[in-house]
Amino acid sequence: MKTRVIIVQTAFFILITIVLFHCATREGSMINNKRDPRKAALLYSESQKLFARMNSWTGGPLVYEQKVLDLQAIINENVMDCELISEEDIQKGELTRYRALYIVDTLALMQKSVDKIIEFVQNGGFLVALGDFGRNIDGFWKQPWDFQSVFGLTPLAIDRWGTSVSDNTNIFQKADLKKNEPLIQGLKDIIHFGRGTKVCWVTVPDKAVSVAFFPSYLSTVSEKTQLIKEQISALSLNQFGKGSAVFFSALPGGRREPFTDDIKKVISNTRYYIIEP
Repeated sequence: MKTRVIIVQTAFFILITIVLFHCATREGSMINNKRDPRKAALLYSESQKLFARMNSWTGGPLVYEQKVLDLQAIINENVMDCELISEEDIQKGELTRYRALYIVDTLALMQKSVDKIIEFVQNGGFLVALGDFGRNIDGFWKQPWDFQSVFGLTPLAIDRWGTSVSDNTNIFQKADLKKNEPLIQGLKDIIHFGRGTKVCWVTVPDKAVSVAFFPSYLSTVSEKTQLIKEQISALSLNQFGKGSAVFFSALPGGRREPFTDDIKKVISNTRYYIIEP
């Protein structure tokens, strides 16, 4: 009887050892994976905080911070767990821990961050950017736009600086939906960007699939009235390298208004493009 008990105890110990070893091996393989599909990253940029502090028209760093936190709450609730990530983290290679990167209202970046973000998408990452993005690099306005190929969009020279900034209080509040994509699932004919949406980075599709467009409009460039005949991309999706990128050409709600239900729906739908590696 005593021998039988010892045998049973030994067998139980061996079984537990096998289970623990299997779990440890599985956990180790997850840690070593290039990306953790269970989490997304949201950039909280040191460069943009400094830029906002130095340029009052941005509303200041606290306004930027609130926009970031509002987006984080939407991603956490509707997409997946979302962690804030800094430019320092990105430059250290931390993006490899994530499947998706979200960025909002971030004009200013370091060039090293830009390079790492582009590399992230090329290698299979999913990028979502909301609003005029990545144009002030290392403290200087930069042309051409580094992210033109990433988003598959061509900027139009429509302002007095020869860039693509348009400030209009009316035409960027809503956009017409044109394509049937999972990105706009649950929406009908229009996507409402919000009444506070006043500034757009005016682009037209090159390789991107634009699923929503702002209307054509009149623009004054060098004291000449110019008709923008092309349909302006409002929301687009592009394949770049092994990854893909979504771009909102105007900042939804501007800097001070909350995201509309339509924008929350689109952000929620980005989960359909986040595939386990």
